This record gives sequence, structure tokens and C-alpha cells, in this order.
Amino acid sequence: MVLACLTQTALFALDVPESSNLTAEKRVTEFSLEDLMNVEVTSVSRAPGQGVFTSPAAIYVIQSEDIRRTGHQSLPELLRLVPGLHVAQIDAGLWAISSRGFNGRFNRNQLVQIDGRTVYNPTFAGVNWIAQDTLLEDLDRVEVIRGPGATLWGANAVNGIVNFETKSAKDTQGLLVSAVGGTEERVNGAVRFGGKAGKDLHYRIYAKCQARDHGEAYLGDYTDDWRRAQTGARIDWEASANDQVIWQGDAYGLKKGELHGGSDFPSGTAFVRDGEDEYDGWNAMAKWRRKLGTDHEFRLQIYASFDRQDRPHNDIEFTEDIFTFDFDYQHNRKVGRHALVWGLNYRRVDAEFDNGPSGLVFDPSGRTTHTVSGFVQDTIEILPDTFELSVGTKVEHNPFTNLEVQPSVRTMFKPHADHVLWTAVSRAVRVPAIFDNDARVQATLGLPGTSLTLRGNRRLDPEEVVAFEFGYRARPVQWFGLDLTAFHNRYRLLIDTKSEVLSELGQPFPPGIPAEILLQFGNGYSAKTYGVELAATWTPLERLRILASYTWLDVHVSGAPGDEDEERRSPANQAQARVHYDLGDAFEFNAALYYYDNVPAPRAANGISAFCRADLGFTWRPPVDGLEVSLWGTNLFDASHKEYGPDRNTSPSASRIQRGVFGKVTWRW
Repeated sequence: MVLACLTQTALFALDVPESSNLTAEKRVTEFSLEDLMNVEVTSVSRAPGQGVFTSPAAIYVIQSEDIRRTGHQSLPELLRLVPGLHVAQIDAGLWAISSRGFNGRFNRNQLVQIDGRTVYNPTFAGVNWIAQDTLLEDLDRVEVIRGPGATLWGANAVNGIVNFETKSAKDTQGLLVSAVGGTEERVNGAVRFGGKAGKDLHYRIYAKCQARDHGEAYLGDYTDDWRRAQTGARIDWEASANDQVIWQGDAYGLKKGELHGGSDFPSGTAFVRDGEDEYDGWNAMAKWRRKLGTDHEFRLQIYASFDRQDRPHNDIEFTEDIFTFDFDYQHNRKVGRHALVWGLNYRRVDAEFDNGPSGLVFDPSGRTTHTVSGFVQDTIEILPDTFELSVGTKVEHNPFTNLEVQPSVRTMFKPHADHVLWTAVSRAVRVPAIFDNDARVQATLGLPGTSLTLRGNRRLDPEEVVAFEFGYRARPVQWFGLDLTAFHNRYRLLIDTKSEVLSELGQPFPPGIPAEILLQFGNGYSAKTYGVELAATWTPLERLRILASYTWLDVHVSGAPGDEDEERRSPANQAQARVHYDLGDAFEFNAALYYYDNVPAPRAANGISAFCRADLGFTWRPPVDGLEVSLWGTNLFDASHKEYGPDRNTSPSASRIQRGVFGKVTWRW
């Protein structure tokens, strides 16, 4: 009903563009290897004009044609394509995604943005992936940096940055309708209309709905199916030859089944029950870019967002409301051999918690935080087109640990047109979350008269990493490309729980409880990681492209209560291979094979065995302008398998990911 209403609104209330963009997008096999490696990115230097090949960072770009040829139907699924990223599905709607170790549902060391808007959750420190979505057909690219990026993007960009960039409204003109149906992807429908007003203003509006089938539960008896609806709009206005203005916004709502477990306090009655979580929210963002001259510009971005998570229909009642306001100013200027970029940022977060009768309580129940930061980076061309040096730092004042300085030094050496060497040394921090500071969780241990209390700690220091990276990229022949990265990270002051028995501390016990074990967050351990990430692109035939990657990761932890758990939260070995083959002009064949080594850390799930995932798809373009039909099979090697499990960094929910088949029809006109 929503889709139908929006379609009619688009057709009758808006001006139909004079000429719709009906041409098919350029196919991936029509890009030369040089085109792919010279794609411009902004995440590394926050400035336009830098190509992937010469970027002094471990960056990987998923382009719009890659997105179309994978069959993935969600943002977290797309990240499976990135070498070095561990992407694990916990249940039908929950994900654990990390770069270079320490994975978990709320991965605290990775910064995620959508069009420059941060979606990092300040309460639990991480990304609530089920609440993040957009129209995949409107994605222009996904830029992923493995390794620190805090010098430009701030705290919490410790192990990686993910930036989803959507297309301009000018590039999404006309009407698009898509529909998906299958065994796991039950319903996935979308409609988008793009038009223009006058010569210089373009817009689009979209709506989508999605329903996912439940997985095969292996802990408790529950269903994790979910339903989502989302709508949004974007306006691109070329106000003058030097001024570009963008406005965009989205609103969403979803319901998801999830397992909730715990114990009533102080009665001690343990339970594991099927529940349903509700999520809703909105965001609005405005951007202004003004050119002040050749290689001289400033950018201003302001956004506001609201997100709510509510558990109204289960025994663990809890509501979280987060309102965010963010102001960001950036100035780029090139002077001689110096490319300068500097900026200022202010972020305010208002968090409110409705503490229910469960054992989870935030004290205080509301908190407002202010973060102010500034950054500067200078990229110096030491030898023209051969050697560059980038030096910069971020200075940030946050409400948890006060002042933090996060510098980096990067070099790029290009001894030959087809060979690039780069190095980087960086410091980054992860500041504590509101949960780390203010939460109190009470439960029983199932022992007579014994209880457990987890309390926050407002004296926590920030987690810190010093990262050393080395990279090599080569294009020895026109049909083969190689990207190699080696890294060594040193972590200290990592946050974990420390346990004490209250009687030993001389503190009084609650009435009727003779013994209570206290768990409190502390900067308890350190770690070292080593790794190698290798990616290759091979085009043996004009219509055939093969992409392959391999990742090796070694983690050593000291000082944590469960060192082995922390060391093996991500697989030691990962590999993937993807094949894109055009069978003439009307047919495409796409296949992907993903291998994940065993992950023993989630002990509540008895560990995760090594597995291979295979996806296969066929696409047909019938002789109807703008029409495309696809058939996909996912997880084809087995009926179901575990990818991740419940542990202390996830909810109790977990299920086996099942084999799926779905069809998709897309029509542009």
C-alpha cells in the first residue's frame, strides 16, 4: 500500500523529467583494470581526486556494478566482498562485522558512515546493523578502509572505516521498481522516482519494504524473522557554478523477533523467552560545497538523527532513545606542493533510557554528551608523481576521557607507473561507551544466595592502538592487478570486566543476599595483532573477470580473564573468489565462494566450525527496455550452518543461516 501510494504521488505530483536515464549501467567487464584501480575515493584524505591505486591506506571499493552482481540484499551482506573484513551473520537480522580481529555484534572499533553521517551507537559502542539501510540500487560505492583512520574521522575509527556513498539525484532520474521474493528473502519491494525542477535542481524519492524469514534456532525456541519499511528523499541543487547544495533524509520502522534471556532479580528465577524488538528512527542532513578557486574549497555538513529501540512485548523491558546533532566544517586547499585539509566538528548526543523491571538499569537514566574536535593533514609532494608524505593529527575533547590526540604519518612511493609502495604509522583511540560508564546489570548465578552485579566505571581510560602498515599495489600487465597489505597493531588499555567478591571489599550486601560477586569494567588487558591481506583481480577474457582474496590474522592477548576468547573472535584464515561472466548481451553469470576458518571464541555456541558459503546467480535482460530478471541461490553448499554465536558481546539470539533461493525483477523507465 505504501509503495503504491508513493508511486502515484511520484507520477502525478512531481514533474516527470524530460528524458529519463534508461540506459543500463556500464558493466563491470567493460571497465579496464586501470579504470578499476584509479577510481577516486574520499575516505583516505577527505579530499577529491585521489585514486585507489595511489592511496596510502588499505582501501577497497565496492562499486555499484559489483553490488548489482552479488545478489546481496542488505548493507552488511555487501561487506562480504571486502578482503580482510570478517562478516558473520548471527541470526536473520543480527550481524558481527569487524576488520582485523575482536569481532562481536557491537564491534566497538569500527566507524560506519552513510553519506558521511555516522551511525556508530554511543550507548553500546558499535553499529546496530539491522537499523541501517538504503535503496541498494541508489548506492554509488562503498569505501572500506582496514586500519586506523582517526586522524581524519575521529575516535572509534580504530580498526576500520566503512562509508556508504549514494548516487546524486541527477544520476537516478526516472522511475525504478524492484521486487524480490524467495525462501529466505520473503518480500523485498522498492519504488524510486527521480525528477528535476528547472535546469539545476534534481530530486528523488523512494520507499521500500522488506520481510525476512526466520533462521534455524539452535539456542532456545524462538523466531528471529523481521519486517522493515523505509522511505527517503534527496535533493541536489547546483545553486551556482561554484556552489552545490544537497539535502537528504530517511525514516524507518522495523520489528524483529529476538531471544531474551536472564534472571529476575532478586528472586533468581532464570528465563529464556521469545521476544520482539521494535526499532524506528529518522535522519536529515544538509551539505553545502563551495569552490573558492582552483584546488580550493570548503564543505559544510549538518545532520540530525533520532533512533529508538524498544522492547515492549517481553520480560526484559527496555527503551533507548538517541538524538544526535552533528556539525562538520572542512576546508581543502592546494598550495604549491602542499595539499592541506583541515576541519572542525561538534557533536551533541542526547540519550534517554526507560529502565524497565529487568536487571538492566542505566544510572542516570538520561545523559547528554558534547564532543568537539579539530583536524589537520598536509600531503606534501616530495617528488612529483613519485613520492608523497602525509602528516596529520586529530585533537578531540570527549565527555568520557577528555582530550585525545590521534596522529598519523603516511608515505606513498611510486617507482613505476604500475607499482606503488605505501607505509603508515597511526595512533587511534576508542572512547568508552555510555554502557561502560553508567550501566548496572543484576542477575543470579543459579546458586543459593549468590548473585552477580555488573557495574559501569566512570574512571575508564580510552582503548588505544598504535598501528604499523605496509602496502604494495601492482598492475604488471593490463589484465592482472595485485593489492597486498601487511600490518602489526599494538593495543593497550582494552576494556573488559574485572571481578571481585563484595565481602572481600567490606561492602554491605543487599538484604537477604549473603554473597554478591561484583563485575566492573576496567582497562584490563593488552593485545598484539599481525596480519596479511591479499587481493587480486584477473581479466583473462574480455567478458570474464575473476576476483580473489586471502587474509591471515594472528591475535595475541594478555591480561584478559579469557585470553583465548579474545584471541579467536575472528577467523585466522579467510578466502574468497568471485566470477563475473557475460554470456552475450542478454545474460550474465555470477558466482561467489567464501571460506571462513573456525572461530572457537563464542563458547555459548560451542564454537563456530570452518565453513564455505557459495552463491550463484543468473541475470537475464529480456528485449524490454529497462527490464532485468535475476535468479539467485545463496548458501548452496549446506542446508544451514552457524556463522557466529551468542557470547558476552552479543545478545542471546543466534540461529543457523539457511540455504535460500530468490528471484528479483527490476524495471527502470
